[in-house]
Amino acid sequence: MLRRGEKTTSVTRSPRTLPADPVTFCREWLRYEPYPYVWPFLRDRGHFVANLMARQTGKTYNGMAKLLYIAFRHPDSVILVTAPKLDQVKNIAFNALHRHLRAMEKHDKRFFDYVVGNKNILRTVIRFRNGSQILAESPVPETIRGHTAKAVYLMEMNFIRDDEDLYSAVLFTLNTTNGYLIAESTPWNTDSVFHKMFNDPRYGRFSTHTVPYTEAVAPHGPLDPEIVDMIKQQLAGDPVRWRREMLCEWAEDTDRGLP
Repeated sequence: MLRRGEKTTSVTRSPRTLPADPVTFCREWLRYEPYPYVWPFLRDRGHFVANLMARQTGKTYNGMAKLLYIAFRHPDSVILVTAPKLDQVKNIAFNALHRHLRAMEKHDKRFFDYVVGNKNILRTVIRFRNGSQILAESPVPETIRGHTAKAVYLMEMNFIRDDEDLYSAVLFTLNTTNGYLIAESTPWNTDSVFHKMFNDPRYGRFSTHTVPYTEAVAPHGPLDPEIVDMIKQQLAGDPVRWRREMLCEWAEDTDRGLP
């Protein structure tokens, strides 16, 4: 056990060895079984990753598991999470982080106290005993610029305003750390950085993952087929919305004067 005030400098000094496979990490440390359609994203070791997934298929929940893996794998790391609104980070992203860590605590409190501890889990910051920390930030370039980050997570990026400015600020926070940029969203408008990650050759360094709803219907995912069918029927008059939200297609509204 740690003495009072003592800090672990590497997770390898803990009673457990960090699994080499992030999927195994989810199973053994966070105590949940990721659906197979999310394995490629979790196992992606690329430094620039874009994740396009249908609604309610686990974008943020699995994304936060990936951030925890990075925090344990890279001691003394600063990891930033932002979204279109700060409340989304606090109420969705950090809620998922807390759920993962509480599952770890429930399974093995002694190990949980060794690597995190309850006093280090706050609403907008989580501090780890290896020196890493995960911070909630507003989607404003000025708040991002002051950091030197090992990883930045852009939640629902296709809905972030002034995404060009924010993206530029994010890039420079990673400039000296060989860091990770993870962007996730359902699709919205094509005039966006997120769309470029999937379609612009200048963003070819990004590894991309796309999960339409068809890959996440039970028993292969969390989506209830009856509810999905009901939504599909109700959106029969709005096929563009269905294509965006569930099929992960960028589609312009046909009834707008200026699409």
